[in-house]
Amino acid sequence: MIGAISTDDAYLQADSVTIAPKVSGYVAEVYVTDNQAVTAGQPLVRLDRRQYQAVLEQANATIAARKADIERGARNVTLRTVASLAKALNISVGNLFAHVAREPGPANGSPRPRQRRK
Repeated sequence: MIGAISTDDAYLQADSVTIAPKVSGYVAEVYVTDNQAVTAGQPLVRLDRRQYQAVLEQANATIAARKADIERGARNVTLRTVASLAKALNISVGNLFAHVAREPGPANGSPRPRQRRK
């Protein structure tokens, strides 16, 4: 081989970086090509959002159900309190409500009259 150049210690320099996702999911779109130079923070792929949207909707439904449970529980506590008060006064719940409605006070929009001390 006359005129040919050869070497026994040649090398190729390349930067190779392993990437790992912070979340799992299906890739919907790839923004880069093979061997393309990229910079830190540059989006490489777009994940399919359908599975995350489904999880979010399920979480919102659970929150709404728990809020309804809390409201229902608060109403039940109020009704039990009224029933206990009526029992302690030895009157029916209906009569208790009627009595409260007849009494002046904040429940029916008028101030309660002050009682004089003797």
